[in-house]
Amino acid sequence: MEQHNLLPWEMVLTADDGYKAVYRMIMLISFLHLVLSFVILPSILTFLTDKKLTLSSTNRLAIKIIGLIFDTVAVVGALKEYTHPSLSSSDPLYTFSTHSQFHFSVACCYFAWATFTTLFFSRISPKNFVPLIHHICATGIYWITLHPFCHHYGNLFLLFQASTWLLDFYSIQKILNTHTNLTTVILTYVHPLTFFIVRLCIGIPLSVKFIKDMLLLLVLGNPHASHEIVFVVAGNVMMNVWNIHFFISMLLHVKGPLKWFYIADTYRTKGYEVSFFLS
Repeated sequence: MEQHNLLPWEMVLTADDGYKAVYRMIMLISFLHLVLSFVILPSILTFLTDKKLTLSSTNRLAIKIIGLIFDTVAVVGALKEYTHPSLSSSDPLYTFSTHSQFHFSVACCYFAWATFTTLFFSRISPKNFVPLIHHICATGIYWITLHPFCHHYGNLFLLFQASTWLLDFYSIQKILNTHTNLTTVILTYVHPLTFFIVRLCIGIPLSVKFIKDMLLLLVLGNPHASHEIVFVVAGNVMMNVWNIHFFISMLLHVKGPLKWFYIADTYRTKGYEVSFFLS
């Protein structure tokens, strides 16, 4: 078991700890959501600024802040895995890593919570169906990785959240009505470039290698559960199809600053901004 080179907040040391951590963190993130929405944010906005947001706006702000925190933790974990891989074993598919188990617990918790908030704060419609399916699949995939399974690959894919970090940051600025020319530049130019690099330039080659290893495991190896591997591969293919579709949509529909943002808006929950497409 790998126990060295941990990030300061990592305390998930065994496979069982990972499953337990998911339940604990779901309760924690739900409590944080409530406290932010009803206590912390209203107090800060009332006493430190002259902004008065509606309850729905405060709720949206709390959701995006939690999303930003998750994006940060996910990207930090992915960068650590890219620069200092935690697995040196000849079997990277089934070797356990405390670093990965921690981040997978956080990811599973976040996407489960995102599934709930999407269902609770929005009407079921084609506009939020895609992010809802994404959250459900991501929850299932990261639950499977707690087996342990794919502790190297799964961490690398968390780098996708770098592009979502920029969207969540912009959403916070938009809700607070504090966005500037800089945030417009970030959304219009930095985000598409980041999306292209992390989800296409890095994500597609990584996915090809990942799917190849999964197929070899199914055909020649000894998989722990074939149906779980098929589910993970299907989820990976679906994610890449969405990434390519979304990026092409950005290229085809950008006719001026923020025009593509409207495209993203059609994929998220209208009014509540619970989740961006591919968040």
